[in-house]
Amino acid sequence: MKLLNHYSIKVRLVILAILGLVGMLAVTAESLIQTNNILLSEKQQQTKYLVEAAHSLIKASHKNFLDGNISEEQAKKDAISAVTDIRYDNGNYFWINDENAVMVAHAIKPALNGKDLSKLADPNGKLLFTEFANLVKKTPEGGIVDYLWEKPGNDNPVQKISYVKGFTPW
Repeated sequence: MKLLNHYSIKVRLVILAILGLVGMLAVTAESLIQTNNILLSEKQQQTKYLVEAAHSLIKASHKNFLDGNISEEQAKKDAISAVTDIRYDNGNYFWINDENAVMVAHAIKPALNGKDLSKLADPNGKLLFTEFANLVKKTPEGGIVDYLWEKPGNDNPVQKISYVKGFTPW
């Protein structure tokens, strides 16, 4: 405190108040960063659980085929229909692409079905469908990919996360 001795009490109090305010701002900023990380982690976990639920519909259709109840073609149609009909969390949806980044079924943009999307990049240049496919090839149990994409009814890309998971038999 000898450093501040040559200043008046008023100036010293102002300096101490500013230092206190800076300290509180630092603690608040750290708290906000931690809260954001927790919320992102929870969103990723929720997305994973939703994908696992959709994945179980695909597995059920496949089992129906293996049990001889329906043809493989019908089982695939049933799985695609079940998955692409699901909506959650205010308009979010599922899609199915193959391991070569070809769209099998897109719930909102059916014009993409059957198209090779390996060169489709988000505004940041991320080849998202290639990244989805590569992640599943490397880690069939799945993982998170973040990217920019338009939400239904909005032409402006927004930050999104997807959990992608493979289904090896198909």
